[in-house]
Amino acid sequence: MTEVERLRQQLRKLSLHTMAAIFEEEAEKAAKSQMSYTAFLVRLADEEVAAKTERSINAKVAKARFPAIKTLESFNFSFQPSLLLILSKN
Repeated sequence: MTEVERLRQQLRKLSLHTMAAIFEEEAEKAAKSQMSYTAFLVRLADEEVAAKTERSINAKVAKARFPAIKTLESFNFSFQPSLLLILSKN
């Protein structure tokens, strides 16, 4: 078993699935840009945290069983024009 395979396996055992999926590509980028080891690990940890946060939000939304998912981008502000004034002041 190569070091890469071993690392991938260990990351998966630790439930660091995003890190397991991206570490090779990120390691190549880090080597090319002469990134420090610490910066490389921070980058991997940031990606893992972002992915876990995304999964957590998606699970909570699914558990809430909303009838429809609405976003601020899809909101019809022409229906309530006074909201545009409030939002533009902030």
